[in-house]
Amino acid sequence: MNPISYQVMENEQYLKHKNEETSQYIEKIKRLLDSKLYENLRLALQLITSGGVPSELLTYLYVISLCCDDLDIAKQAHELFRANAPQVLLDYTQNLWDYDDPLSLSEHEVSEFLEETKEIEDLDTALLANLMLKYGNIGGAYCLKNNTASPQHILQEVYNTEWLSLSAFELDKLPPEVGLFTETKHLVLSNNNFTDIPDELQKLVNLERVYFNDTPLSNEAILKMECFFPKAMAYHYSVMGRSAFQEENYDSASHYMKKALALDTSKPDYWNVQGVTLGRLQNREEAIRCFDKAIALNPQDTLAFSNKAHVFHLMGKETESLAAANAGLVIYKQNPQVARNWEGSLYFRKGQALFYLKRYEESHQAYDQALSIEPSMGGAWFNKACTYAQQQNKTEMLKHLGQAIRCDTKFKWDAPEDTDFKVYWQDPDFRALVGHNSEKI
Repeated sequence: MNPISYQVMENEQYLKHKNEETSQYIEKIKRLLDSKLYENLRLALQLITSGGVPSELLTYLYVISLCCDDLDIAKQAHELFRANAPQVLLDYTQNLWDYDDPLSLSEHEVSEFLEETKEIEDLDTALLANLMLKYGNIGGAYCLKNNTASPQHILQEVYNTEWLSLSAFELDKLPPEVGLFTETKHLVLSNNNFTDIPDELQKLVNLERVYFNDTPLSNEAILKMECFFPKAMAYHYSVMGRSAFQEENYDSASHYMKKALALDTSKPDYWNVQGVTLGRLQNREEAIRCFDKAIALNPQDTLAFSNKAHVFHLMGKETESLAAANAGLVIYKQNPQVARNWEGSLYFRKGQALFYLKRYEESHQAYDQALSIEPSMGGAWFNKACTYAQQQNKTEMLKHLGQAIRCDTKFKWDAPEDTDFKVYWQDPDFRALVGHNSEKI
């Protein structure tokens, strides 16, 4: 956008004249100030400096001095405001709202301030609110509640590159004009008071995420959102499912992941999370089916193969576990571009299966591969120690168990409980290494 250019009138303090020509000129200056373009702001301040500061421009100067991110422009606006504002206005702005960083205020605090300014004769509260929203991206809640402009205009100022956030606006009703912003991908409705959503929201066909924490939406409103944007709501439920999983509330986690999958079956990640959750709930056959769903959607999902191998191990199906681990490792051999995040885990699963199949030397090789990728994988060092214990190789057993303990001291407690070491429970070297941490020894 090109800056607007105007000729400067010759008369000193001409902007304070009360006539039609001056009114028209002031409107042109307002348009310059509304544009937010630095070139236009500098020109407007130049015109004001030479022409005087009429009262209707004080609100502009105040907001620009507080919110403009060009420090030179903000400083010039501040000086013009201080030099021309009535003493009552100066006292008010200095004593009640002279913050170093007004942009850090909450919507609630801004609303309280704006409500107070209604008592100040030389501040236009509606204009002040609109300008604060334009320049500082704050005050949107007050603007919507008090109709300082059309809802569409206010929301346009709130909207920011695929994000429309009304967080903590404390709205009692969601404006239907939200539905006009069809490019929105992230809609934030958290910390509001409304219980319903307008049908116009179904126009948000590009929505990917919706956030409504601490907003008391009714069951009917939730069902609407599931209908309007199922994928966004599926993501919402998946986040709740992961959170419940982290809290070890597996029933709740499975419940939310089931809701996510009812709305969107296309995400391998959802199937993986549900599979792991079902595994924790001992529903292992269903867990395997979930991992197979993930693999069907993404045949290169090495995490799903690792998870599948682990659950087969828990089921005592070591041949199937080995096959799943090998299938995952083949992906890396055939597709070097695949991210190798789970390669170490797959070699670990392979080593584990081979151990229980009593193929000890092959098990060592698999664990060595895992450790070459992740040298601090304590479980691999520990399992190699178990393998050496079964091979009655005390020297290597102690060496690898010691390394496992250096990776994680929990193995000092695990070893005296693991029957793979039973033959060494009374061995003084073993007892010294684990520190006598079990009644068994």
